[in-house]
Amino acid sequence: MLVTRNLKDNSTLLGCLALVLWSFSAVLIVSLNRIPIFELLFVIHLSGFLYGCLVINWNNRWSKLKQPLSWWIIGVCCIACNDIFYVLAFKNANVAEVDLISYLWPVFVVILNGFMPNEKFTVRHILASFIGFYGCYYLFSGENFHFEPTFYYGYFYALIAAIAWAVYTLFSKYKAHSLIPETVSIYIGFTAIIMLILHFSFYITVIPTLFELSLMIIMGFLCHGAAYILWSIGVKSGNFKLLSILAYGNPILSVFLLILFSYAEFSSRLLIASVLVSLGGFIAGLSVRLEISMKAFMIALKYLYFSNFSVIVQRNLYKVK
Repeated sequence: MLVTRNLKDNSTLLGCLALVLWSFSAVLIVSLNRIPIFELLFVIHLSGFLYGCLVINWNNRWSKLKQPLSWWIIGVCCIACNDIFYVLAFKNANVAEVDLISYLWPVFVVILNGFMPNEKFTVRHILASFIGFYGCYYLFSGENFHFEPTFYYGYFYALIAAIAWAVYTLFSKYKAHSLIPETVSIYIGFTAIIMLILHFSFYITVIPTLFELSLMIIMGFLCHGAAYILWSIGVKSGNFKLLSILAYGNPILSVFLLILFSYAEFSSRLLIASVLVSLGGFIAGLSVRLEISMKAFMIALKYLYFSNFSVIVQRNLYKVK
């Protein structure tokens, strides 16, 4: 039981690490805005695919990649749609606003997860989802937050990206749970081929600078290769609901990074939004903390019961009677 608990906790931590890596995506995408979308995604996906191949080869798990054709199609389509519309959104609207909308995917995950078999959608999850969403909304609901008509396409693309990733997350949890986490790297390999075909069909190649090429490779290795594998481990073996709610913290961390690199301006509303998002994560993980606390309390009671101190107390109580 203890081994199972440690495995679940470690898997949850790996899922959290994936969230941290993804928080750098907005900064990197904006920094690479000069590169055509499909050329950018081809290099990123190719780098992520090569990273995954190294991991699979190191663990000698090539024989465990077999799965139904429908699963290959769903996995490739979800990742391709998520990445294509995510980058398109940044190219068609303001960075901070797009970042907010794209991180609505945890809302879809938590809500849709409640309707899956053997899952319960409790008031606690509703409250945590609402608080986390409102924290993100409050961050950008000030005077500087305007839905300009020219940005509608960008907002729509960001929403599609959020839905695509929510569907992939649920797919990994309930359908592809028997597959090894590195399978996502093969999905990325197929999407790299798709991106290359689309690039030569619609765009002219732009030769990236050494710095831009380095950023694309780093993004491919970390934000796609490593993060996708870590997230698959987290949703399959970790605390799925807690990871879904903790994902609300990503827009906050992502915005901090955008501010740090001068792609967004700091607002006093940021502090309040951070508190709301943290509160949502606390409420989501409340039952986990209570369960651990109750187990620790029961162990302490058993220890006291069989200790000499407990025997002495019982004897004294008997004498008083």
